[in-house]
Formats: sequence, structure tokens, C-alpha cells
Amino acid sequence: GGLPPMIQQYIPPGERLDAALLLDAEGGVIASFVQREIRHYPADIGPSTVQESIAMPELAEQAAVLLRKLGWRGIAEVEWMRDPRDGRLKLMEINPRYWNSLHLAIQSGVDFPHLHYRLSLGERVEPVTSYRIGQVTRNLLPGDLLRAMSTGRWRELDPPLLGKGGRPVEDDILSWRDPMAAAGFGLACARYALDAGMWRKLFKR
Repeated sequence: GGLPPMIQQYIPPGERLDAALLLDAEGGVIASFVQREIRHYPADIGPSTVQESIAMPELAEQAAVLLRKLGWRGIAEVEWMRDPRDGRLKLMEINPRYWNSLHLAIQSGVDFPHLHYRLSLGERVEPVTSYRIGQVTRNLLPGDLLRAMSTGRWRELDPPLLGKGGRPVEDDILSWRDPMAAAGFGLACARYALDAGMWRKLFKR
């Protein structure tokens, strides 16, 4: 009796892609979005610090099929990693919540929170599955800065740590249009600056 066992396999770090979806009560796709992770902290296995919107509808559809089979409704992000040994995408995990790099989807034209809000009110919502390709966002503070400090690689970063490097780049937190997010981050940093355990955790990475 009981549930069947779950089998996991370790694969070498490779390209990471994320398919984000919003499903309605019937499992229909209200919104879909795919991004490629460019940089991470910790460098090989951590969350993304820079990401780019890409066109890959087949991955979004594959994620939708998986979520429907699980009976999932609402918001979710399905993460995949390309196995460098055979070039195939392998399922990493499913986040049944909003993800840290949500700002990229919004900047690309898929406003998941607003669509989710309208859906929860019972409004009729037209599906959004097309968006701007090639948009880039980064989490400079603290993610991308810590990534650069931990690897010591500053000059060859693309996009660069500071500046846009020839393509549209926006920060996940820092914005003159919405300064309160940065203010909140500053207050959080002031709190953690006094936490010795947090510093030990950062330096271990």
C-alpha cells in the first residue's frame, strides 16, 4: 500500500528554463510565460539573478499538461534543466507559488498578479500567451552582486553587473517608478546586518 516511491537523479548543471502558468478552475491556460536563467547565486545551483524572456510555447504546453495531470489550479512555475550529457530537458521542480523573478514576466507583457486577481473575482479573462521576447531583468541586490563577488568574475558578465550592455535590462527591485520596494529591501538588510547567523550562511556559499 501507500504511494509509489519517487526516483530522483543527479545531473550536471546545465541550462535552466522556467515555464510559468496560470490555470483557471477547469485547467485552461489563462497565462503562460517562459524564461531562460542567465546567472545564479550560488553560481551553479542557486536561484537565478538574471533571466531573459524567450519564445518556447512547447515547453509551456508540456508544463500545462503536467499541472493538469496533478489536478493543479492557479499559479505555478515549472523549472527544467537541460542535461549536458544528452541535451534533453529534465524536470527539476514545481513551485506552486509566485516566483522571485516575477518582474520579468510583467515587464514582458504577462501581468500574472493582475490576471490572477481578475480571475479570482470571477471575471472573464482573455488568455495571454504572447509577450515580448528578449526582455532581461536582474536582481542586483543582493543576488547578482553576491554572485559576482563569489566568483570574482566581473568584466566578462553579459549583461554587465551595472548597465544594460546593449539590451533592455530592468532590476527586479530597484526602480525610480516604485521606490518603496527598494526601501523595504533596505530595511530588511538593516535587520539582517545584525544577524551573525545570516553572515555565516552567506560566506559559506
